[in-house]
Amino acid sequence: MTVPVPADTDVAAAPQRAGRRKRTITLARTLAVAIGGLVAIAVAAVLAIYWTTAARTTFDLLTTQAEIGVASVEAQLRQHLEPVSNALGSLALMLQQDRLDADDASRFSTILTGALAASPQVNSIAYLTEDMHVRGVSRQPDGTYYSFDNKDDSDRGREALAEAAGKVGSYWGEILYLGDGPHATVLNLRQPVRRDGQLVGVMFAVVTVQDLSKFLARVSSDPSQVPFILYGDDRVLAHPRMAADPPPASVAEPLPRLDQIGDDLLAALWTKGTPVTVRNPRVRIREVEMGDKDEIFLYRKIYGFGPTPLTLGIHVPGDAVGAEVQRVFRAGLAGLAVMVLAIVVGVFVGRMIARPVRAFSDQARAVGTLDFGKLKPLPGSVFKELNEGAQAFNTMLVGLRWLETYVPKSLVRRLIVKGDGEDVVSIERILTVMFTDIANFSGAAERLPAARIAAYLNEHFALLGRCVEAEGGTIDKFIGDCLMAFWGAPEKMKDHAPRAARAALAIAAAMRAENDRRAAVGRPRLRLRIGLHSGPVVVGNIGAPGRTNYTIVGDTVNIGNRLEQLGKVLSRDDDTTILISAETAALLGPEFVMESLGPRRVRGRHGEVEIFRLTGLKPAA
Repeated sequence: MTVPVPADTDVAAAPQRAGRRKRTITLARTLAVAIGGLVAIAVAAVLAIYWTTAARTTFDLLTTQAEIGVASVEAQLRQHLEPVSNALGSLALMLQQDRLDADDASRFSTILTGALAASPQVNSIAYLTEDMHVRGVSRQPDGTYYSFDNKDDSDRGREALAEAAGKVGSYWGEILYLGDGPHATVLNLRQPVRRDGQLVGVMFAVVTVQDLSKFLARVSSDPSQVPFILYGDDRVLAHPRMAADPPPASVAEPLPRLDQIGDDLLAALWTKGTPVTVRNPRVRIREVEMGDKDEIFLYRKIYGFGPTPLTLGIHVPGDAVGAEVQRVFRAGLAGLAVMVLAIVVGVFVGRMIARPVRAFSDQARAVGTLDFGKLKPLPGSVFKELNEGAQAFNTMLVGLRWLETYVPKSLVRRLIVKGDGEDVVSIERILTVMFTDIANFSGAAERLPAARIAAYLNEHFALLGRCVEAEGGTIDKFIGDCLMAFWGAPEKMKDHAPRAARAALAIAAAMRAENDRRAAVGRPRLRLRIGLHSGPVVVGNIGAPGRTNYTIVGDTVNIGNRLEQLGKVLSRDDDTTILISAETAALLGPEFVMESLGPRRVRGRHGEVEIFRLTGLKPAA
């Protein structure tokens, strides 16, 4: 027997029985506390090690911070300058594909102005043609733009074209001095422009040294750290002091020397700086002492911004730096090892405990939904209690899989949801009952082996069960080749008769299809009788204390059974004969097609019963 449960019913949401729920704590929280305790012990050990070596820690920590600072400045410098290559490459591609014409002064100026507006780090974009014309757009100090178109017969222009002939992609050229003013000295990115493999010009993107110094001043997050960029070893390319007041420059000396920018400590970097040996290969350190000043310089070489390597670095006050690096390094490693060990051990133990518990929880949840097909045996555990629990669960699982063959799972689901069992108390209710029977099956079964009879009945009842449950019916029992089902309990249904009638018609259609398949392989067609009757019944748990069935009893049940048996007399040459009582017919809508067979006497009942033959549904309008 199965009982339908609404699709949105959540078995897990079943109400608890009366009484306050016991407060619990999750295993995950317990493990978190345990792991946190281990980590706390580890941190305490690290702190103890740290305080015992506090006087020896400063230098190494600040050296690491400074190295990170140098790396951060380098990363931001590349992020600042490398996008220029993308913008220049796009313009060069447009020129190469004739989508941009340098001779169209208006459109060429508009395109370059847009590219310049999208690249705030660029001061000018220009195009040097093979006939020595320079056309471009430059940004003014007030933020406006002006276009220029000049003839350039200088040796520098011809050298630029000759150099570009041997290049493929974009590249940074040498430092240029373009004239008077704060933006005279510039870095320049160059992009050869070719058509049909021949060089036709060079695109230039210009970044001024002053703008680069302003950028360097902005990226310095620590006021005590002074960033700088050297061009080679003896010229200053960018320095915060050059952002507001750059030193004078000329064609011969486009960049200032180290002693020309007002940073005395930087000027003494190579002359008075003492190298400091460190293990980090990515950074070099020099210590400069001048009078009462002590400064630490950290720097590295970077490449890819011109023919001359750049030296990128920062310098920090030396009075904040200790001298004994190795001891603090060992202390840090020891503390780190303790912390890592605590976390690894805590997580490992936590997983060993939580894994079988989580598996048990998942399987127990499947038991709560009565979906025994998804249950899997639990693996064993190295922990005795968990291993015994897994063995007990697996033993229970064997019993549950046998039990689900006989227990009506849908009814049990309903009881779990309700929690109080009120729906299985015997009550009187009006519902519709169905009986089915295969005509002459007993005689045919005598000639068949038992296994074949059982196989056919299983297939037959599965077919009928799908039709009944599709309309929300409850299968009460199977009696030989007969099926008994009803509608209206345990769920109350106002339309129990129409549901039963639709299920009967669905069974008739399924039997017709099944008989067509039998006929196709030369097997005889089977005839099915169905009886439907509506009326009052007693429904609920009925039986002995040790064996109870959820079923219905009453005269309505007897009449339904007699209607099915009456099909022996009133059946036609149809695969399925459906007989219904007047009580059921009165509850059906006009969409059902019925044929009155008049009053008939049924065995076991005084008087006559009005009988109808149910034949189908009217087509939808």
